[in-house]
Amino acid sequence: MKFVLGAKLGIRVFAICALLAVASVVGAGDAGEELLGTWSVTTLLGDQEMQATMTLERDDLGGLNGVWVSRGMQMDLRNIAVDGNRISFDREIPGGTLIHFEGELDGDAFEGTWRGPFGDARSIGLRGDAPTSGTESDTIPDLHDRPIVEEDGRTKLWAAEDDEGNVEWFDMTGAEIDPYRFQFGIGKDTIPSIDRPEYVPPDDPRLASRGVTLETEVLGVEIDGIARAYPVAVMDMHEVVNDDFGGKAFAVLW
Repeated sequence: MKFVLGAKLGIRVFAICALLAVASVVGAGDAGEELLGTWSVTTLLGDQEMQATMTLERDDLGGLNGVWVSRGMQMDLRNIAVDGNRISFDREIPGGTLIHFEGELDGDAFEGTWRGPFGDARSIGLRGDAPTSGTESDTIPDLHDRPIVEEDGRTKLWAAEDDEGNVEWFDMTGAEIDPYRFQFGIGKDTIPSIDRPEYVPPDDPRLASRGVTLETEVLGVEIDGIARAYPVAVMDMHEVVNDDFGGKAFAVLW
């Protein structure tokens, strides 16, 4: 059996989906005071750019609580630490692996690097909830207010909008399900599929470096005696693998 390692030509694997314990700051007194508030964060992983909002506030014991929101998902931060202008914190990705952020705070901005089993990613944060790059905040519909329009006898649901303001639509004309039930989507192609999977044997050391072990849950496919394993930790971040082996084309869904 071989395991899916990721997509060729760069693995775009950066997940932000976990249930974590409430975090508290390392230190006492006013440590971390300059970090309080809401931050707009842009994360760069290869040629992929992801937007998030990070909010930090004091808890009843004087520590720091941190929440990270991206792509419609909310995650708690843990192990928040402040040492002068140095900041760090952790998040847990699907499969239980922690990714760790370290950076520097400079007034109303911070910059640093996420380090984890799927490679490094750079994050830049600005105080406030406006986007740090890309389109202006008023050009993209709010996450919970995706528009539905009637045009030329067609019912269309907002799907995505690029940096130049070009809008894509889902055609919901004649749909049996009320299109308003779909208005809370996170946008077309927001979660990238793996279209050219690369396989490695179970003892490949790169699997361990990505948090995949022999105990990791997988989805399995066997065709004519050929077996493939798709780690759930990878599927959580991509949801779809388009594959072709044993003379058959198929999709693995999660």
